[in-house]
Amino acid sequence: MKHCNNEQGVALVTALIVMALLTALASSGIMNSVTDTRISKNYRNDKEVFYAADAGWQVGKDYLNTVSTGIASTPASPTGTVGGDNTYTYALNVNLPGQPMAGYGPGWEKITYSITSAATGTKSGANSTITVTVKKPFQTGY
Repeated sequence: MKHCNNEQGVALVTALIVMALLTALASSGIMNSVTDTRISKNYRNDKEVFYAADAGWQVGKDYLNTVSTGIASTPASPTGTVGGDNTYTYALNVNLPGQPMAGYGPGWEKITYSITSAATGTKSGANSTITVTVKKPFQTGY
């Protein structure tokens, strides 16, 4: 049996194995970082569009507060922009006839509106829709 006492190549092989493991570890870290960055970007885009839709229904609610007749329809320009590139559009739907309002006296009706606000992020393409029901008392026949 012949023994090999020459160990000159062992250090090179060990160094190559260690370098390969470190390269795999670094690649994994970079991939995790890129994935986390994409997740954060998607989360931010989703929240921006959600808040644009939230702004849309609130603009619709503010419009309802200016209506004194009890029957409101969507105004001519129910759109807006939030955050520079997120647009919203809202629509009002009224449910008639109104229901009598207990405790308000004769001639008062509760009219129910649905405000639907849809928003789109122009850069991200994200979408969000919010529907809110608003009940408002109106005096009729005065």
